[in-house]
Amino acid sequence: MTAAEIAPVGSNGNRTRAIACDLLRVSGGWSPTVHLHSQAGGKLAYDEAAAALVPQGAAGNVHSVGAARGTFGFAAAIAEGQAAAVAAAAELGFAAAPDPASAVDDPVGYTPVVSPASPSRRGKRFIDFQADVTEADIALAHRENYRSVEHVKRYTTLGVGTDQGKTSNVNGLAVLAALHGQPITTVGTTTFRPPYTPVAFGAIAGAHVGAHYDAVRRTPMDTWHLARGALMMEAGQWMRPRAYPRAAESFRDAWMREALAVRNVVGLADVSTLGSTCRARTPRNSSTASIATRCARFRSAKRATA
Repeated sequence: MTAAEIAPVGSNGNRTRAIACDLLRVSGGWSPTVHLHSQAGGKLAYDEAAAALVPQGAAGNVHSVGAARGTFGFAAAIAEGQAAAVAAAAELGFAAAPDPASAVDDPVGYTPVVSPASPSRRGKRFIDFQADVTEADIALAHRENYRSVEHVKRYTTLGVGTDQGKTSNVNGLAVLAALHGQPITTVGTTTFRPPYTPVAFGAIAGAHVGAHYDAVRRTPMDTWHLARGALMMEAGQWMRPRAYPRAAESFRDAWMREALAVRNVVGLADVSTLGSTCRARTPRNSSTASIATRCARFRSAKRATA
């Protein structure tokens, strides 16, 4: 990049002049931060005067005031904040009144510009400089019958960069609305999802995060084990019982007692972690009760021979 060609607003590209530069910075304008309002389920409306999407009413317990709802004047923003604070205090049963001290107004002087005329027919009209999305890309999406703003976003990658549309969404919506022949409010906006600012993966994930390091799996008999005082252990991703200590019994005494019981009498293993369905089948003309009786006799015989 060696230069930028600029023209006065409303000149339709006339009276252009070139400014030598090697960097072009882009501003998204004075746009309210509506993310929290939208994430709370609130609706947005397009404000023609501010050329921005602003909160429409309250969203549950979220009340946007000041610049967050498109009021950029300092005194007006303070007045809105005080009114919201008084209302919140009243909902909690407290009496409050606005501070009579007047704030010195700081009038905002700006002219919203949405999709200005190109100073030159030679170049491209970029809408999203980070994702290299042009006005022609949005027009192509419209011709391909991508009418939903969510579909246009994904087709063109408009607003999917690290700024999440802060510098491009309003202009992109204006172009799409013009192609539809509808107001920007009717076209709608994309979904605002957290976080508002980029978050490093290291802040939400690490080499070791304790119990959340790996998935925990529990067998169908997990509650049965716990109800009988089992000491649980991790076996792969499964929680399995190590031993069932009795009152005043150490872990060593518990597993030795259980090992002897298995060797001398009988043991029961939960193999549901193998992923197969186990079914108990009885021989023909036999019942579950008769099998239990045989097991009891076998156990008694083992004891007699021990």
